[in-house]
Amino acid sequence: MEMLDEEHNPLPQPSGDTNVYNLGSINGHNVVIAGLPRAGNCSAATVMTQMRMTFPNLKYGLLVGIGGGVPKKTEYGMICLGHVVVSAPTGIHSGALQYDHGKAKTGRFERKGCLAPPPTALLNAAREMAVRRQRMDHDPIWENAKRVDSGRRNLRHFKFPGTDNDNLFASDYEHRRLGESCENGGCDLKQRINRPIEEDENSFVVVHRGTIASGELVIKDAKKRDDLAEEHGVLCFEMEAAGVLADFPCMVIRGISDYCDSHKNDVWHGYAAAVAAAYARQLFFQMSIEEQGHANRTPTSFELPFNLSGISEVTQFIARDIELNTIQDILDGTAGRRTAILQGLGGIGKTQLAIAYIKRHRTEYSAMIWLNARDETTIKQSFTHMAEWILRHHPAAAHIEGALESRDLDQILKAVIRWLDEPRNDRWLLVYDNYDNPLLNKHTGKDSKDVSSIEVGVDNDEGKNLAKAFDLRSFLPEADHGAIIVTTRSSAVKLGQIVHLGKLEDIKDGLTVLKPVSGRAGLEKGECFCI
Repeated sequence: MEMLDEEHNPLPQPSGDTNVYNLGSINGHNVVIAGLPRAGNCSAATVMTQMRMTFPNLKYGLLVGIGGGVPKKTEYGMICLGHVVVSAPTGIHSGALQYDHGKAKTGRFERKGCLAPPPTALLNAAREMAVRRQRMDHDPIWENAKRVDSGRRNLRHFKFPGTDNDNLFASDYEHRRLGESCENGGCDLKQRINRPIEEDENSFVVVHRGTIASGELVIKDAKKRDDLAEEHGVLCFEMEAAGVLADFPCMVIRGISDYCDSHKNDVWHGYAAAVAAAYARQLFFQMSIEEQGHANRTPTSFELPFNLSGISEVTQFIARDIELNTIQDILDGTAGRRTAILQGLGGIGKTQLAIAYIKRHRTEYSAMIWLNARDETTIKQSFTHMAEWILRHHPAAAHIEGALESRDLDQILKAVIRWLDEPRNDRWLLVYDNYDNPLLNKHTGKDSKDVSSIEVGVDNDEGKNLAKAFDLRSFLPEADHGAIIVTTRSSAVKLGQIVHLGKLEDIKDGLTVLKPVSGRAGLEKGECFCI
């Protein structure tokens, strides 16, 4: 999760899906993260099956975690703790095999465990990453790993343990005392095999590519490790790939946390997990433009046609040029959120002024959306209509579609807010009309902790609309972009700059308003008699 560029709100999922998902994006690619409840191929297969049911448009999988390394030499040097092994086709092997699957014949075991190779797009990305890293004076994978090496107390176990804690012994040298470290358990540290020390050990992550073996066994037998590695050319052992690769295109990425021997311990688990995740993050920066387009289902355009249906509009609006110019001054600009509060008595023309503004400036916004904020239920229904309108014009907005299918108004609200919060979707205008019953803290900041004093704004009658009072801030996007207009009768609304609407002062404007309802021709010219 520390590798995500941004985190997204959760989406509804079927009742039969017991996975817990974390959603986000890396370099514009939408990412779904799910952990396993326990180790093993069966657990991995169950998680993947449920994930694909909930997210049917998943394209590729990255199986990221820790594994046991084989201390052998590759073109990148000796495999050591803290290195990364990535599945890749080599010779007759596809990149991963299930070493405990096959036929038990007389006197021997015939393995039948080759698994599907990683998809071409990921193989190309891995190759490109290797080439680019050779040409750089810094390591992007190491930089990614530092995202979890921040000094935070809860993340300390992800730090590099140091080469002094990399204990590799000969295959026939057994660990002396179960449950104790080599230092405390009586192992002769002089028997350790010298680990090759790289000059840039603390600023470079070594990556090996080749065959990874998957099975249900936790291997703590160095001789068995070496026999299987010799037979199949294996670089690493793990316990989940066979449950996933049979039915979904995946690449396996493992940080080496032990040597699959009796000296195995948990000291390197955190760091090995961190460098594996760091490698996975960097893959997203090497995907081709075409593949990135497929992987990212977020709409590249956020244009929406404006829809005035359901909004009562007068046939002849007397333009309040001063107020219109004031609104423009407030909302003009591209930096940060801009909010204008149109405040005035009922019937004074707040709604019609907002309509006049959006008609005059409609070409300046990518989307202009009208919401009825009369009460909490009504505004949620407005957000539902808005979600349907978004999906109609942007069918690739999968999170909107999923929320609508759930029929949960709160989930729909969150999905629309997420759409508005998208960094590239920064040219919208929202109109919250009829917010006449505010329920606000006296401190109007969103993060105010003073909840002991509540200010309620209601109509000037007898407070009979108190039951409809609600806090509009729960329905505002969180991102610091876009423009907002709020129309209200209440002076308690202080969420932006106030534009106070008073009575019309020009008698000609008043007569023009009166004319269509009086039915008298020439009224604005004074050609009538009072009877």
